[in-house]
Amino acid sequence: MNFPGCILALLTFAFFLGMQGSAYAQTPPMVKELEVADPSLSMRSGLIPLLTNIDSDFVFKQGPDVDGLPMYSATDRYNTSVEIIGTDNDIKIAKWTATFTSNRDVNIKEVFRMASFVQLMVNQEAVQWFSDQFKNNIKDHPLDDYTETKEFIKGRKIRFDYNPRLRKTSMTVIRSI
Repeated sequence: MNFPGCILALLTFAFFLGMQGSAYAQTPPMVKELEVADPSLSMRSGLIPLLTNIDSDFVFKQGPDVDGLPMYSATDRYNTSVEIIGTDNDIKIAKWTATFTSNRDVNIKEVFRMASFVQLMVNQEAVQWFSDQFKNNIKDHPLDDYTETKEFIKGRKIRFDYNPRLRKTSMTVIRSI
C-alpha cells in the first residue's frame, strides 16, 4: 500500500471511532510538523522534545522505576499517554497509548500522532504496518481485542495493541539488544 493508501486507512478508522458517540467538548490540539529522527535514536533527553513536538500537551515527569530502570511519562488532555523506560543513554521501551473519544477530529489527530510516533521510533515501513493493522484487523473486527508484534530493525520490535472496551490503542517500541 502506498502513502495515500495509509492515510485513507487511518482516516477510515478514525472516522469509525468518531461515529461511536456524541461530540467531545474541547477543541483538539493541532498536530505540529514532525522532525523525523534517525532510527537509532536512543537518547531519552533527545526523544522527549521530539515527542512534545508531536503533542504539545505532554509534560514529562519521572515516575517509579520499572524493573530497576527510570520511567518517564506524560499524559495529554485527551488521556493519550507516553511512557519511556530506560536510562538516558539506553531506552528499552517507548510506548504511546491513545484513548479514543467520541470526537472524530480528535481521533483523527490521535491516529496521526501515533503514526508520527511510529515514524520517529522505527521507520516508514513500520508506519505502513501500523496502517495495515487498522485496515486489515481493527476495521473488520472492531469489538475484538487485538495484539500484533513485528521486528523492523534488528533489536527493535514494535507491538500494536487494541482494546475496544477501553477504547485504547497502543504502539510499543521495544529495544531487545
